[in-house]
Amino acid sequence: MDPNESRSILESYSVEKRRTLQELVDRAVRSARVSGYCDQFENVMRTVLPEFVITGRDRYGSRLHRAFDTDGLTCRGETIDAVTRGGRNRAGLTYGPDGYCADDDRDRDGYNRVGYDINGYDAEGFSSSQNRDGFYRTGYSTNSVYREWETDGLPQPDSDQRLSGWDRRARYVYLDADGNWRMGRAATETETAPVVHYNPTTWAPEGESPIEGTDDDTLADDFDQDS
Repeated sequence: MDPNESRSILESYSVEKRRTLQELVDRAVRSARVSGYCDQFENVMRTVLPEFVITGRDRYGSRLHRAFDTDGLTCRGETIDAVTRGGRNRAGLTYGPDGYCADDDRDRDGYNRVGYDINGYDAEGFSSSQNRDGFYRTGYSTNSVYREWETDGLPQPDSDQRLSGWDRRARYVYLDADGNWRMGRAATETETAPVVHYNPTTWAPEGESPIEGTDDDTLADDFDQDS
């Protein structure tokens, strides 16, 4: 579910109902993590309490439907950022000197080096195709070339960028007919601001303290006793 839609539903609940459900979801996420029944748990959550399930995407574009505990973790141990960053929320990723993320080689808007998004469409909504000379509709060649950062007047990746996966010396790019490559845009002020993720299990209106969740160890002990 979209965070705005989820928040709207939670706002319609009484304080007692919302907090009771949040405590229930917190324990349910942790119990599923301890027991290892994540697939079954996620299917039930999508049916029974969809307002506590946030929809994201993985790095390959597949949809993810995840509920979170009060620590912001799914039953699989994924963070909210990891669940949301594969789709349109890309502000928290690390980008190289040419504006691309090493994790999926896409820019801040989710387009790859030849100008197509994860679903295969360019900025104008056209799907990928190529002409007889081996160039995509966006104008870039279908064949990549190995280019050093310094050749293109770019600084070498810093330590954080190298840790995210960028090679110190070079990367692969796709050139157009004039030998130009596609540059990813710079981050906006909004994108560089601290990211505050929405977690339906801990959301509370202004002035109200969020619930305090339990912990995995307590639930693990209960699970062991019942086994």
